[in-house]
Amino acid sequence: MCKLVPDGYFPTYRQLTPDYLISRGIRALVLDVDNTLAPYEQPDPDPALLSWLRDMRQSGVALAVVSNNHSDRIARFTRDFDFPIIAGASKPLPKSFKKATEILGLPPRSVAAIGDQIYTDVLAARWARFGLVVVVPPIRDKRDAFTRFKRLCERPVMRRLFRREGIAMPPKQNKKEKRSDHSDRT
Repeated sequence: MCKLVPDGYFPTYRQLTPDYLISRGIRALVLDVDNTLAPYEQPDPDPALLSWLRDMRQSGVALAVVSNNHSDRIARFTRDFDFPIIAGASKPLPKSFKKATEILGLPPRSVAAIGDQIYTDVLAARWARFGLVVVVPPIRDKRDAFTRFKRLCERPVMRRLFRREGIAMPPKQNKKEKRSDHSDRT
């Protein structure tokens, strides 16, 4: 299996359910924040996210946040979360994912990761030997040249996943089609 190809794809984080995880032997979920759970510029979690997190935990799925973003941003966003938070993670290096599994007290094969980037989230989870790796499309992508290049490089990997799963590749959005908010995603 290619280390870059995720195990699954969901149009939004909210479509990843506790039942899906538990049926695959997953007992914990490591979360990326920016562009997976909320846009970069959203300082606080919205009610839909808080409800989803509560449902995960009530179903017995342990949670942890692992983010490359700086600690001030992540501290504010996660201030009301009572589960492990690791900021400045240096993904795709797997050290922070391995640290999360140690804190959670679980073997990596029983942990899943969700993120929006192939070359950080998926690769780090694979190198940490997580049992399941899923991706969601970015909520609102940055438009700088580096991000556009990175997304272009991710398309063949995603095409391989979609072909394997028998689902249609989402169309590439142009600037006019980009949503001004992400309320329809949650």
